[in-house]
Amino acid sequence: MSEYKKITANSGLISLGNTGARLSDPRATYVKILNALVEFRKQNKNWETKDQAEFGELLGELKIFEIKTDNKVSSDKDVRLKTGFISQLGFTTEERIITKAGKELLANSLNFKTNEFEISNESFNYLTQFLKYQQNDFEVFPLLSLIFSIIEFNNELPIDFVTYVWSG
Repeated sequence: MSEYKKITANSGLISLGNTGARLSDPRATYVKILNALVEFRKQNKNWETKDQAEFGELLGELKIFEIKTDNKVSSDKDVRLKTGFISQLGFTTEERIITKAGKELLANSLNFKTNEFEISNESFNYLTQFLKYQQNDFEVFPLLSLIFSIIEFNNELPIDFVTYVWSG
């Protein structure tokens, strides 16, 4: 018989983003951050503490985020915190270098074309990145396994399924 393990809100089973960047329009903001990175990378090739603080200044100049320099949290850490989601989803590397997926998102954000699923190409970029997402040291792709389980249970997942996980 398997043991059940309760999944708490802080278990990290699926943990995307953070509360450091509360946004009214995340999609538009992420594209603005990526565009700012394109400009920033023309002059700055590194992602050291000094470079992160400089990128924070650029985010402020572009009115994307106000990165304060007199907080308890240093400006470089604030930049990492507020740009972490685009890295988690694979639109940039951890060093905030734009990836192929990030370039596709930028290109698709310029128009409202839809694909054969009637999903905008921009939204489809997010969907594919979410489906590919995998937590460190976690053996399955959580969103794909959830979709599979929904299909297997004929869209009638018991509540225990989403609050417990079978331990190995």
